[in-house]
Amino acid sequence: MGQSLVAGVLDAYGWTLFGKLVSATYPNVSLWGFQQAREALPNHPHTRFNEAMALSRVGRSNDGIACLLHIDSTRLSPVDRSKQYQWLSFLYEQKQQVLLALEWSRKAVMATPGSPEAVFQLHRLMLQSERYEKARQMTPLSSEFQHRLFHTVYEVELEHRMSRLGHSNRPKGAIHW
Repeated sequence: MGQSLVAGVLDAYGWTLFGKLVSATYPNVSLWGFQQAREALPNHPHTRFNEAMALSRVGRSNDGIACLLHIDSTRLSPVDRSKQYQWLSFLYEQKQQVLLALEWSRKAVMATPGSPEAVFQLHRLMLQSERYEKARQMTPLSSEFQHRLFHTVYEVELEHRMSRLGHSNRPKGAIHW
């Protein structure tokens, strides 16, 4: 009874806010809130984005992927399309399917080539999959900050991998710009 009373009062935005407020403490309740938002506003991509992330928090990555794939990306702005692709990449990475994660990450960069988040995620995945030379070739030279950030991450990751093999030649924790 109480549930139907609340359901009649909140709209999609109210359910989204509810889902976000309880997401850290009650992930299953958060998921329910996001599902209510999607039912109230079924064609809005953000309701599906939120539901997909909530599904991943409760260990249902496959359902989260299905939820994101259900979004008609042709109707999204380039920024929202890039977010959809980044989140698909993130969920595939969670499932340790790095090749699929790389594919979606590349699509995110193509949707918004100047997005530092999309570029950073792609570089990180390339480093994780030991595609060092390809990652280095893709360094975004248009922004000094992005360039320095990539090289820092690249150096730290390379140093970490080299030290695991016993080939470290740099003091631990040293980062050179």
